[in-house]
Amino acid sequence: MFSIEVDGKDIIEAGMTASLVERGVTTVEEIASDITVETSDSLEDNLYKYRAREERYVPVPEDGKYYDVVEDETRLLTDEMVIQRTVKAEIAVQRLAHVPFLLVDRYPEPYFSVTDSGETKPTLDDSPDDNFKSSADFLSLGELDDEYPEAADQYRLEKRDKRYLILLPSDINKREARKAFYPLIAEFTRGMAEEIKKEYPDSEPLVDQVGRRTAEAWNEEMDSEVEVHISELMNLTDMRNLIENSTQLASRCGFITDKETVPIPEVESMEDFRTHSVELVFNQVKDFRNRVMHPNRPVLNEREDLERVIISLDYLYEFISELDSDVEVKTETIDSEESR
Repeated sequence: MFSIEVDGKDIIEAGMTASLVERGVTTVEEIASDITVETSDSLEDNLYKYRAREERYVPVPEDGKYYDVVEDETRLLTDEMVIQRTVKAEIAVQRLAHVPFLLVDRYPEPYFSVTDSGETKPTLDDSPDDNFKSSADFLSLGELDDEYPEAADQYRLEKRDKRYLILLPSDINKREARKAFYPLIAEFTRGMAEEIKKEYPDSEPLVDQVGRRTAEAWNEEMDSEVEVHISELMNLTDMRNLIENSTQLASRCGFITDKETVPIPEVESMEDFRTHSVELVFNQVKDFRNRVMHPNRPVLNEREDLERVIISLDYLYEFISELDSDVEVKTETIDSEESR
């Protein structure tokens, strides 16, 4: 915890603005990589290290810039390139498609208590109300700049090397990233099974329309007197075949069936994506699932593959959020980063 004495005042980092993350949610902090940031004064002296390690991007956040080692250029570090640590991993991946990298800020806006030396130090829990930002007991970092610039400078110096992480396309192949993607695929499959069950409450007529393994598995469940609808045992191929052969089921599952289909390379919107043939959509999701589930198979081979991952994520989100089912995707409360 940061603390310093300035002009007879004890200045202590009292806490940070709250960001609640639901248990089990994978955040961008968990999949990002360590990064050393530089200042304008240190950059030139240290460039040889980044060249030797073949690291392309060197953030200089205090100046709002970064250095591209390959292009030998200093460029602007835009607001959309900085993301807070509590943002969900899959949302961060979607944002990564539009920028070279994401700089993950691990320290949301801090607040500081300022008391006479030797007095009892207040904490955020001691604040008279939940809106501690406006409490007279605490100063934001910006306010600390104005009133105690020495303390603010020292805080930035101490936190600089630990404050940031970096998210690059290569991080998407990490186990932690796969862990973030899998629940979306599982929700997609469960939601699809629910819609099939609503359309066909009786499993019997579907036995001849699914693969042999699915039919055998269902028959075994029936022999054990366990009540299971056959849709719960279907694989993606079974589901695709059923939906392809039923316009009503396709419509129920969120496909737009009264428009001309759009080839995948020409997709410009989610509406375009949902007008694909059912086969193309399921093949896309199946390929994504296979890449996520098999640890020896990379989710990304090169940056150009990121577009394919984004299409898969977008469709999964679209399907889960709009499908008329009881399946819900768990979300967490975070700051405005998620809606940006």
